[in-house]
Amino acid sequence: MGDVPVDAAALDAHLSFCIRSSHQSSFRPTWETVGEPTNLVFRLPAARGPLPLIAVPRAEAASSGSGSQAKRPGVSGDSPLKMAKHWHGISWEYKLERELVAGIRKWGVIIMHSPLSFGIGRRLRGEQRLEPLILESLGHIFAGKAAGTLHQRAGPMLRYIRWSVQADVDPFPLEEGQVYEFCKSCEFSSAPTFLRSFIVSISFAVHVLGVTGGADCLISGRVIGIARLTYLAKRKKTRRPPLTVAMVAFLENLVCDPTARAIDRICAGFFLCLVFMRARFSDGMNLGNLQLDTPSGLATEVAGYLEGEVLRSKTSFTTERKTMLLPMVCPRLGVTGLDWAGVWMKLREVHKMPTGSGVPLLPGTGASGEWLLVPPSATVAASWLKGILSKGGFDHGALAKLGTHSCKCTTLSWCGKFGIDQAVRRTLGYHTDRAAAMVILYSRDEISSAVRALERVLVEIREDRFRPDATRSGHFPCEVAAPSAETEGDPPDYESNGGVSESEDSQDEEDNVGDLGAEERALEEIGAPWRPQGAASDRRMFRHKLSRIIHFVADEAGATFACGTKISSNYVEMDSGVSFLHPLCKKCHPVR
Repeated sequence: MGDVPVDAAALDAHLSFCIRSSHQSSFRPTWETVGEPTNLVFRLPAARGPLPLIAVPRAEAASSGSGSQAKRPGVSGDSPLKMAKHWHGISWEYKLERELVAGIRKWGVIIMHSPLSFGIGRRLRGEQRLEPLILESLGHIFAGKAAGTLHQRAGPMLRYIRWSVQADVDPFPLEEGQVYEFCKSCEFSSAPTFLRSFIVSISFAVHVLGVTGGADCLISGRVIGIARLTYLAKRKKTRRPPLTVAMVAFLENLVCDPTARAIDRICAGFFLCLVFMRARFSDGMNLGNLQLDTPSGLATEVAGYLEGEVLRSKTSFTTERKTMLLPMVCPRLGVTGLDWAGVWMKLREVHKMPTGSGVPLLPGTGASGEWLLVPPSATVAASWLKGILSKGGFDHGALAKLGTHSCKCTTLSWCGKFGIDQAVRRTLGYHTDRAAAMVILYSRDEISSAVRALERVLVEIREDRFRPDATRSGHFPCEVAAPSAETEGDPPDYESNGGVSESEDSQDEEDNVGDLGAEERALEEIGAPWRPQGAASDRRMFRHKLSRIIHFVADEAGATFACGTKISSNYVEMDSGVSFLHPLCKKCHPVR
């Protein structure tokens, strides 16, 4: 029998699948893949077409034991939710990887409009299979960058390309006069923040991709001026207020109440973890290796600390910081003196909450009440927080202003009102002064003294000698004057305001939503087709107005989606000819 011809691409894809199948998770940190061939854009065809998904095994459902009936904590607190017996859906890391592939595809579309206008295109001049080589190179160029950052930077550039095509002009190389004309066309028709985002997108393309002509646009007074003018028209930004002492006390009592619903207690414990660890919502999602530090010889009262490590943090700007774990610690005693941390850790153990790399500390929930392997969005988590607190009888007007960032700023605000030194508060907020970076590095546990200062504030609150929710004159009811007059508020956020950021994308703001509709229309007109493997093109599709997630209709009746969600006015039907399907509902289009 003669030799049977074997397709090399199919063989390589099969070997890649077998290698990934032998691991529990397909996710590998960037620092582990440096110097190795990337699989993000493995064996792409030369012609434009769908980008194949990475072959990843379906996540195994882990048994979670039986739990009590509970209600999902929404704004009203009345929607039902059961403690899940199984864990469903794709893994969190695979979702991040899929988002990264889509982001790379977007930038591949942008560069292919004029490859010689970008540094990578000029380096690959003369190559026959240009597009797959560019996509492979982008996988290395964007190593360590968050998928959300790639999407946010690509969106304004896609809209600029669409405008250029409609105006019958070449989008690249960038020309200051043409960019200025585009900015004028968007002055009254786009969101106030769009032109500023466009400037940031140009800066990203200049510093990361070496686009020709971008540097001239960045120093143009009229381009920068019109972006500044439109930005000043945006809605004034209001900071999320901190939680009150009564709200924190309610959460502590809820966690320690054995008659309360398990799901409410678990969620309340997570929010308390954010409060006392001074953590962002995204940091809390990545928090792992939790352990209780209990001192010996103290039998009269509970003391000690709750410690953990953050795997990915927004403040990890450099590559070196991305390879380091961020330790977080908080005291076990809060404002009531109850051991909420010990009870919460035991509760997670009883209900067999999964832990480990790639598992969020608080997972999201599906339509039927099951736990998922991906975290909820900041908007959903904020509604859970408000729903839980609404059961405590708090004013709905005050609850409406709360968000997930209210948890981080709570104890920092208390310390500011108490008069704690600003340097100590900066350390509590996990911000460092560059001049003291080496001192902090060699001290190994610089946060210890700052946490003890926080404990002092909590003791004063428990003893009712300090009331942070009172007016300025009533903070210290037992004293004539307060301690030193420090400035109230959170520690400053030492982050870059422009240029190229190596930090994680922000997942902490509930209203961090851009003009996604315009970006989607631009991508459909100028982009190459991209749809995951197995995504049928003849099925009716709907897109959610806010989340932009695409759902497929279950059957000809057209009443529900394949995931079981009912079709409502929150969804808009899409043309079946849409070529770039992203993002997709993971239940309507399960991973195969």
